Amino acid sequence: MLRFSFVRFLLAAVLLTASSLKGELLLAASPIDREIFMYAVVLAEVAFAAWLFSGRFPALAWWAAVCVFSVFATVAASETLQGKDNCGCFGVIATPPYVALAVDLAALVLLVLSRDVRFRDSGSTQMTAISNPTVVAQCSFVWRQTPSAIGYSLVLKQAKADVSFR
Repeated sequence: MLRFSFVRFLLAAVLLTASSLKGELLLAASPIDREIFMYAVVLAEVAFAAWLFSGRFPALAWWAAVCVFSVFATVAASETLQGKDNCGCFGVIATPPYVALAVDLAALVLLVLSRDVRFRDSGSTQMTAISNPTVVAQCSFVWRQTPSAIGYSLVLKQAKADVSFR
């Protein structure tokens, strides 16, 4: 059985790698080209990786990881459908969005495989195992929005193609 303690270290390492490569890209850019949003993304990834490394509140960390990597997968799928060559997910390393999508889906699979671990928060009583219907119910919002995001990206791609022909 796959344990969340292993998965959280693996995901934290991926997040730290991605954030450090994005940080390197930010430092190489001129001050005018730097975006505040990218600073926020880098800081959020570092903070989330630190939380995963800490092992605090594992049940909440598991749910947060499912949500974060679901959003990452949705963005990568949207960029794949838009036909982008580089998603920027790994900063200075040019990565096609379908590779980032594969990494995000692999992370979600690992999280689902580690879902039935009984989590224990520090100082609290043991929580019950997370059941499969609960996972589906909690993630349904993200998964219901995925087709909308994909459809929106297709509309944008078509609109861009229409404008370029005029």
